[in-house]
Amino acid sequence: MIFLFASVLAIGFGTLASYCFADDANVSESDNSVLEAPKASQALLKEFREGETKLKPQERRKFYSSWELDFKAAVSRPTEDQSLRLKLIDAMGTAQIALGKKDEAFITYLRMEQDAQKAGDPDNQILAEDRQLDLSSGKPLDLVLKIAGRLEASAKQRADQRNDPVSRSQYAEILFRIGTSLAKRDVSEGHTKKSAPLLKAANAALKKCAAIPDAEKTPLATRMYWLAQTQSRLGLHSEAAETYGKILGMPSSMPRLWLEYLKICELSPKDGPEYQKAIVEALVDSAKRNAQDDFEITLRQKLGESYRNTKLFTKSNETLKPLIDKVTGPDLKSSLMLLVAQNYRDLNDLTSSRDLLDEVVRQYPKTIAGQTAPGELRKLIYLQVRKQKFWTKTITWSGVGIVAFASVIYIWRRKKK
Repeated sequence: MIFLFASVLAIGFGTLASYCFADDANVSESDNSVLEAPKASQALLKEFREGETKLKPQERRKFYSSWELDFKAAVSRPTEDQSLRLKLIDAMGTAQIALGKKDEAFITYLRMEQDAQKAGDPDNQILAEDRQLDLSSGKPLDLVLKIAGRLEASAKQRADQRNDPVSRSQYAEILFRIGTSLAKRDVSEGHTKKSAPLLKAANAALKKCAAIPDAEKTPLATRMYWLAQTQSRLGLHSEAAETYGKILGMPSSMPRLWLEYLKICELSPKDGPEYQKAIVEALVDSAKRNAQDDFEITLRQKLGESYRNTKLFTKSNETLKPLIDKVTGPDLKSSLMLLVAQNYRDLNDLTSSRDLLDEVVRQYPKTIAGQTAPGELRKLIYLQVRKQKFWTKTITWSGVGIVAFASVIYIWRRKKK
C-alpha cells in the first residue's frame, strides 16, 4: 500500500515538474523570438535595399509584389522597436508605389504618420507626411492643403524644439517642397478660381522659405525664383519684380539677362515702348560688362519680334539679321530667316523676301519654318503678280492717256489754224 502511494506521488511530481519545465522552455523560446524579431526585420530591410540596387526592369513587378507581402507580414508581428516598425511600413509603402498602388501607399503612409506621432518620432512623422504630399495627385484640394499644413507644422515644431542649424535648414527645405508642390498642382488644375487657395498657400510657404538664409540643398536664389514666379501668377507684379531684383544682386547660376527679362515683363506691358526700351538698356548694360550670357540671342530675338509686332519692320530686321550667322541650330536659324523674310515682304522688298524664303525651303525643309515658307512664297508670288498687274495697268492707261492727250492737242491746234 505504501509502495503504491509512493509510486503515485512520484508520478504526480514528475508530471508537475515536466509541465513546469516545459512552460519555462516555452517562455524562453518566446523571449528568444522577441529578441530575434528586430534582427530578422533589420535583415529583411537590408536584403530589400540590396535587391533594389541589383533589380532588372523585367523583374520589378515580381520583386516588389513579393516584398510587399513580406513587409505586410513583418509589420503585423508585435515588436517593441517602434522605429524599426516605422521603417518596415516605409519600405512597404515604397513597394506599393513601385507597383503603382498609389491609393494603398497613401493609406500606408497615413498609418505611418499616426504611428510615428504616437511613438513621438518627428523624423518619421515628417517623412510620412512628405510621402502623402507626393501621393496627393488627384486627391481633393482641401485634403492636399491639410496634408501641407500638417507637414509644415511638424517640420516647424521639430526646428523649434531642436533649435539647431540642421533642423532650421530642413524646415526651409520642407517649406520649399510644399511651395513648389502646391504651385505645380495649381498649374495642373489650370489655375482656376477653385485652385487659387493652393497658389496662396504656395506663396506663403515660399515666402517663409526665402526668409531662411541657408538650406541643405536648395540655393536661396532658386527659392526666391519660385517665390517670384508664384507672386507673378497671383498678379503681385511689383512684388515679383522686386524679388527678381534681389536675385540679380546675389550669386546665381541663372542667366542674368533672363532674370532681367522676367523683371521687365512684370513692370512693362509686352511690346509697348517701355518694354522695348528696357530690353535695349539690358542688352547695352550686358555689352558694357562684356558679359557672356546664354540668354542674349533669345532676348535679341524677342526684341526683334516685338518690333515686328508693332510694325517697326526696319528695326526688326536690324535686330534679327545679325543673329542669323550667330546661331547654329536649324530650327532657330530658319525661324529667324523666316521673320526677316516676312519683314522684307512688309517693307515691299519682295525680291529679298523671295530669295530668303527659297533658301529656307532649300536648306531647312524639315523645320517648322521650312514647312511654313512654301505658304509664304505663295503669298509672295500672289503679291508680285498683283504688283505686276498694277504696273501693267498703270503703264497701259498712262499710254492711253498720253495718246488721248496728244490727240486732243493735235485737234485743238488744227482747229486754231
